[in-house]
Amino acid sequence: MAEIKSTLDLVMEKTKHLTLSHEEKQEQMLKEAGQRIKGLIQKYQDGLLDQDKFALELDSMIETYDVIVNDILLNALLDDLDVNRDNKPQLALLNDICNIDITGLVSVYDGYMDELELMTQERNQVLKNDLAEKQSIAGSAVVPNVETDKIWQTNVVEINYKFSQLLIRAKAQISLK
Repeated sequence: MAEIKSTLDLVMEKTKHLTLSHEEKQEQMLKEAGQRIKGLIQKYQDGLLDQDKFALELDSMIETYDVIVNDILLNALLDDLDVNRDNKPQLALLNDICNIDITGLVSVYDGYMDELELMTQERNQVLKNDLAEKQSIAGSAVVPNVETDKIWQTNVVEINYKFSQLLIRAKAQISLK
């Protein structure tokens, strides 16, 4: 009776004579190293690794992979930056592990937060004044829901775009060095 082969067995049998070229091996290593680095970054962000353990894992990867791990780490960290969320973990790694001057990145992020907060406070005051004038609702307990205000939402989109562009330029400056 004939032997029943699995799909994997059939594929392995048909491809056993094939080998990867040097370029294909390098590309595969780059991809694998990139995935491992993203995993390390995620563990660090989640608090599962401190900076010392992160550095040890990174050193282990440098020995394991025949690719430029530090460049992959730098690019992964820069790609992960976003003005809409807390970038402190990525900035700490850029500063302490990659030895990158993060002053420009911090300035963009702080500027974004400051402008967003100022615009929100101003819009809040306008909404409070409108409630007091139009609906006779006033007092220290009045807190308008600024997030439902169309003007506030439009302003947030504009501020986000402005500082996202500034962040792109700051990241490009670091990538060029």
